[in-house]
Amino acid sequence: MHSAEERERQRLRDRDKEKPFVELCKGLNGIDKVILREVRGCSAQVYLYGGQVTSWKNEYGEELLFVSSKAVFKPPKAIRGGIPICFPQFGSQGSLEQHGFARNRLWSIDPDPPPFPINNPNKAFVDLILKHSEEDMKIWPHRYEFRLRITLGPGGDLMLTSRIRNTNTDGKSFAFTFAYHTYLAVSDISEVRVEGLETLDYLDNMKDKERFTEQGDAITFESEVDKVYLSTPTKIAILDHERKRTFVLRKDGLPDAVVWNPWDKKAKAMPDFGDDEYKHMLCVEAACVEKPIILKPGEEWRGRQEISAVPSSYCSGQLDPQKAHLRINLAELKAQLAKRLGPDRSKLYFYYLNKLLSLKLSKVEFNKFCLRVIGRENVKLHNKLIHSILENACKANVPPLASTQDENGFEITSGGYEQNGEVLLSSPLGSRSGISVGSDGDFSSRQPSSENGDLDSCKIHKPVQHHQVLSKETNNEGES
Repeated sequence: MHSAEERERQRLRDRDKEKPFVELCKGLNGIDKVILREVRGCSAQVYLYGGQVTSWKNEYGEELLFVSSKAVFKPPKAIRGGIPICFPQFGSQGSLEQHGFARNRLWSIDPDPPPFPINNPNKAFVDLILKHSEEDMKIWPHRYEFRLRITLGPGGDLMLTSRIRNTNTDGKSFAFTFAYHTYLAVSDISEVRVEGLETLDYLDNMKDKERFTEQGDAITFESEVDKVYLSTPTKIAILDHERKRTFVLRKDGLPDAVVWNPWDKKAKAMPDFGDDEYKHMLCVEAACVEKPIILKPGEEWRGRQEISAVPSSYCSGQLDPQKAHLRINLAELKAQLAKRLGPDRSKLYFYYLNKLLSLKLSKVEFNKFCLRVIGRENVKLHNKLIHSILENACKANVPPLASTQDENGFEITSGGYEQNGEVLLSSPLGSRSGISVGSDGDFSSRQPSSENGDLDSCKIHKPVQHHQVLSKETNNEGES
């Protein structure tokens, strides 16, 4: 009998392990927090103070969010790290304190949350609510309801969905700016790049919010960065090469994206931030900053951010990890260059490029000849083509064709490229040849053109015998 009862208890325990887990408990300094756990072991912690996610771990128990070792978990100080909620003001533009007051208020468990679509029952989630107080109305005279659902999906994805409603009874509209101030944990900021924001306009907060256009093929970090990118795509990728991890951030209702790292001087000036902790964090934030959201009484705004952490190879390519094997079609890039250069100059340019890729021309010689041919005004497009060629070589899994012609009828051998835009790289050095990718063993370490418009020959020291060789050697170097 005892054995049967014990088996039944064990069966119930095993069954419970297969369900998402939600628990309300006490955190630091007795502040209430909610623990979310999904069936594979991924977890998240949410403090009711600030309605703030302070931990997000994968199934291996690895922390994916950064929280400073000097963070203060004591009101009224904001918690340094995790995902602070910036509302109703982002930054210091306005009459309110930095980033508004929502991150400094005690939220409540929502007793009557509105219905949310749930397409998978194995989600752990908590519904929080923040309403206006008499104290808040002295500094921001508006009535509102802010509902926040924090969801941990069955694959460990972390989603924050906000609903903000104007409940003013005086007929007045209100405007606000907003951000999910997400602190991501990274191995080394110098080994991180952000993709999806290239060629976009941004406001540089370090230069009085002056407007610029992003010039790099990807965003890398060598100094303090504080930028608001405008009209951004719904998907952004943050690649941590040392940890071979890619964060994919998806967003709705939030047109802007903030990228911030304080670097050394500002880190030392912040009392709740370690002097060297800037090396291990990066803020990439779904936001609405440039154009405030305006709500009339009774209107509701919704904004969502979802983050997933997936393994990444050294050559990420696509923002969608499931499509990372797809190669870039180079035909459009080549056509743009041919149109800008004209038949004679484009033929000469591709001739020099072919000689570079087949090791018949040094980088120094290539830069000298090529710059005269294309001019500095076309350097950026040239660099994009070179980068795309290497991305294709990294992702390719079929051998190249023997020969082809370019769009001008110029014969290109297997040391060059083919008409449909696929890379053709061959080597006189035999099957052991490969591309030297820098001291960190990372294709992504190559830099775009410098500020003075120098050519980027992408550190090519050895060409590739064929695509399989490159793919195999790169994967071996990337494995731990």
